[in-house]
Parts: sequence; C-alpha cells; structure tokens
Amino acid sequence: MSLEENLAIARAVMDASADGILLVTDQGMKSVALNRRFLEMLDIPEEMGQKGDLQRIVDFISPQMEDVGLFRRSTIDQACDSSAPERRDLLRMKNGRVLECISLPFFIAGKAAGRITTLRDLTLHHEALLALSRARDEALEAERLKMSFLANVSHELRTPLNAVVGSAGLLRATGLSPAQLEYIEVISAAVNNLLETVEGILDFSKIEAGRMTIESTPLRIGPILAAAAALVAPAASAKNLRLQVDPGESSCEEFLGDPTRLRQILINLLSNAVKFTQSGCVEVGVRVLSRRGSSTELEFSVLDTGIGITPEQGARLFTPFTQADSTMTRRFGGTGLGLAICKSLVELMGGKIGFESAQERGSRFWFRLTLERAPLSAESPLAPSAAPLPVQGPRERVRVLVVEDNETNRRLLVRQMQQLGCGVEAVGDGEEAVTRTRGEDFGLVLMDCQMPGTDGLETTRRMRLTESGQRHVPIIAVSANATEKDRRHCLEAGMDDFVSKPVTLETLAAALDRWDRPFDEPSLSRFAVLTADSPEACARLLDEFLADARESFAAARRALDRGENEVCARAAHTVKGAAAAVGARGLRELSRLLERAASQGEPRERLLCLLDQAAAEASRAAADVALRRPS
Repeated sequence: MSLEENLAIARAVMDASADGILLVTDQGMKSVALNRRFLEMLDIPEEMGQKGDLQRIVDFISPQMEDVGLFRRSTIDQACDSSAPERRDLLRMKNGRVLECISLPFFIAGKAAGRITTLRDLTLHHEALLALSRARDEALEAERLKMSFLANVSHELRTPLNAVVGSAGLLRATGLSPAQLEYIEVISAAVNNLLETVEGILDFSKIEAGRMTIESTPLRIGPILAAAAALVAPAASAKNLRLQVDPGESSCEEFLGDPTRLRQILINLLSNAVKFTQSGCVEVGVRVLSRRGSSTELEFSVLDTGIGITPEQGARLFTPFTQADSTMTRRFGGTGLGLAICKSLVELMGGKIGFESAQERGSRFWFRLTLERAPLSAESPLAPSAAPLPVQGPRERVRVLVVEDNETNRRLLVRQMQQLGCGVEAVGDGEEAVTRTRGEDFGLVLMDCQMPGTDGLETTRRMRLTESGQRHVPIIAVSANATEKDRRHCLEAGMDDFVSKPVTLETLAAALDRWDRPFDEPSLSRFAVLTADSPEACARLLDEFLADARESFAAARRALDRGENEVCARAAHTVKGAAAAVGARGLRELSRLLERAASQGEPRERLLCLLDQAAAEASRAAADVALRRPS
C-alpha cells in the first residue's frame, strides 16, 4: 500500500471520529493535521485549518472561551512541550457548550514527536447532570418541606390535645356521675384515636424518608409482650374477648434489639386483632425457631378469631393507606398505615412478616426476627409492663417549676403536678424562668420547647450556665414536637428527659419517679471534696447529718405538742441549712415549708403532715446513703 493510500486512510479515520482531533509536532507551532469535527466544533474556517497555524487557530478560538488562560495552557503550552504527561481539562465556551480537552504525547521510534489533542463535546452530558442535580435538590427541598409541615402539624395538634387529655384525666379523678364518666371515656377514646393517626403518619413519613433508626439494646421478650397486651386489654375486655399471652421458653432470656419498635409492632398487630374480632379470643405468643451460635430466630404471632381476610384483600394488605376493603374504614376506622409500618419496621430489623387467614375464620399474623443474645453483664432494660400509676398522697419534697407560654397548658400542668402532691410554680417565658432558677432552688423543671423570644432550648442552656456545675436541677422537656431529632436537640441543650404532649398524670408520675432523687449530685460531690477524704468518710458524715435531722424533727414535734411553733420553726431552719450544704434537696424543701408554716401559725395538722413527709424523706435519703457506702 502506497504512502498516499495510508495517508488517505488516516484522514478518513480522523474525519469519521465524533471527537475533534488536532495533531501537532514538536517542530514549531504548526499542526500536522486536524479533522473536520475539530473545525466544526469551534467554528474554524476551513482555510485556516488547512494552513495549520496553531497560534492563529488559538487566537481565533480564545474569544469563544470563558477561561482563556486555561484554554491556552491546554493547547499552546502543551504543544510546546511534547514530553509533558497526559493532561485533561474541562473547557467552557461562552455559548454554553462544555468540551473535554485531552492532550497527550505521541511517539515515533520511542521518542516524543509531538502531541495529540482531542476535544469531546460533553454539553448534553453536563446538562443532564445539572438537571439531575436540580431534581435532587428539589426533591430534598420537597422532603424537607414535607417533614417540616408534618412536624408543625404534629405540634399544632398535640398542643390542644394536651389540654384535652390532661383535663380529662383530672376530671376522671373527681367525683363524677356514671354518665359523666362515660362522656370522659368517649373523649379519651376519641383523642387516643387521633393521636394514633398522628403517630402513624409521622412514623410512616420517617420510614419513607429513610430516617427511621433501629436501636440495639438489651431487651426481654416477656415484659414486652406483657406491655403490648396491657395496652389493648381494656378494648378486649369491653368486647368480652379472651386475651392470652404466651412468651414461651424465651421469656426470661435477654436479647439485643429495639424494644420500642418491637413493642410498637406487637401493639399494632394486637390492636388490629381486637378491632376486627367480635367474639372469641386474641392470642399473642413467641416461639424459638432455631439457635445458631449467639443468634436466636424467633417467631412472634398474633392469632384472632375475627372476620378474616380473603386472598384478594390480602394482596394489598401491607400497602400504605389501604384496608382490606373500602367499608373497613367506615366500620372500624383507622388510616390503613399500621400494617405498612409493621412491615417496614420488621424489614428494617432484618426480619420477615406475613399472615395466614380465611374469611370469617380468623387470622394469624406472624413476623420472624433473628436476635443476638445479650452479654451476661448487660443490664435489663426499662420495659415496664404497664404505665405507672400516679403517686398518691403529698409529695411536697419536690418543688416544680413549670415553664410554658400557653396559658391553658400552663394551668393544666400546674394542676396535674398539684394532683401528684408536688409544690409547683409557673412562669410564661424563658427569661423569667432563668431569673427564678437563679435565685431559687427547684427540684424539677418542666420546660416547654417552643416559646416566643427565648425558647426552651436556649433557656435550658442559660440555666445550665447559671448553675456552673454547683448544682443540677433536672429539666424535662414537655413538647408537642415528638420526633427523635427533637429529643436529641433537647438532650444536647442540657435537658435530662423528654415527654411528648399530650401529657397524662401517668407520664408525669413516671418522670417524677425517674428524677426525684434524695441528693443533688454536684452539690453532694462538692460537699464530699470539702469535708471527706474517702467515700466511707462521706457516708459517715451523711449518716450524722441524717441523725441530726431526725432529732431536729423529733424536737419540732415535741415543740408542737407544747404549742411552741417558734421552736419548731428554728429546728426546721437548722435542717434546711444543713440539707442545702449536702445537696439533700427534698429535705431542704420540706424544712423550708415547715419553717414557713410554723412561722405563719398554720394549723397543727398541716405541720404534722410536713413532719411526717420529712421523716419519710430522711429514711429515703438514708437508704440512698447505704447504697453509696463502699462494700
């Protein structure tokens, strides 16, 4: 094949390329060859391309480029140095086109002889990437707006519901007629249904957005089954259904998993079983399918004797916002989210869910999870089988500050805390809360999160700075925003606990049980550093303090028998100062109340009541000291 034929073939190959190609030798600024596509991409006149003057070509193209310097570096500078390594640049033209410029050396007989520059049009590719990026940003913004909307709706619903639930609870505790009690139960049931709807929508939205997280903490199957059954037991009893619980052989074993989500799945399945069963029984149980090493495969099941499900209905049963047929919502209510949430939660935990059913013959829903056994040293989780009941009788050792801007909710929280026997005061904004806690000693603060001006988070931060490590007042968030993110923000701000609205007496009683402690730890630690050289020495000093306190209270009681109120007040004043020094907040508050009551001449029955509470608190503190004593 002749040289002319080889050159013709090379030219044909270059012109057939979809990329622009420029070949330059290292003998000056002359191009050896460029293809037609190169001319077309940069609108270079054919006559200019035929002359092969690289400097003239670059000067012609430069005004079309957004970054002239980058273009010249990728062409002229590279052309003058054929030994330079491969270079890639992204060139943007003023008309919006985007070109990828690839410059690399070519060799003849092993020696660098020049450079080949390739231009590839990436305009459509970049436009697609930009469109995809915009679509992603729009989707993320839409998701953010949706979650923000749901959070706001949840907050706005929970705030008035808090007043309804709380007031209903307070009314139930008063002397009502049977008809009035029935009305209260109707109100409570309606509010609970509305709350279930709100919780279901929020949970489904979190799952849909990939924001639902699964924990891995120690749990026991027995208490979780009992807790789930306890919540549906009233509804089952109202329909005369037998509710049976069988925890099986795994009831006392400890596993690692998410007790909250496991309980949520069981409650959903049990609620459905009770809802769709008119007579007979509902059974919940668990059995071990297999064991392998430290893993155990468990099957949870909920069996009912209800209306059953046809194959056609079952095909769409786990679809969101869907019930078996269109009449279900009218007959039984609900959003149709419960089973969809159960399926998502089970799958998030690596399990599988299904059901077996026949119309009018009942159903069995089951799900299988593989759980790791918890280490032997793991502590048992807090998984109460039922909500704690409100504490009866006075509990005046706990002085509570309610911080709530909504007047209705503020009055409700005050009344609820009074119902639990606590001394309580209230403020309507964060600024006043900081001022009050700076000058007074409270045993607990209930803090609303969303307040105008200084919100609950900022108020908490300022209160913690005021404490400066010298004391620690437990602060419990009381919020209508109930997402995990909201909880985390509250804890990060310095709060100790979180309860979501609507708040019941049972919820508040449980919170008091968690945070009503005999001693304030920072104050006690400071006392120990100043007065004792060992834990045993500190325990001895605390025993002496409590013995002196008991003697002072006994002297106060004898003084009351003689009608000497001023002696009683002096004895209480003595204990108050000592209790403040060791951080015995409960004894300090009771002593303060006793001193004031005796000084103001309050009835003897009131003073004796405070003395009884003080004696009980001294015993509670003594038990705490015994636990602190080194063994």
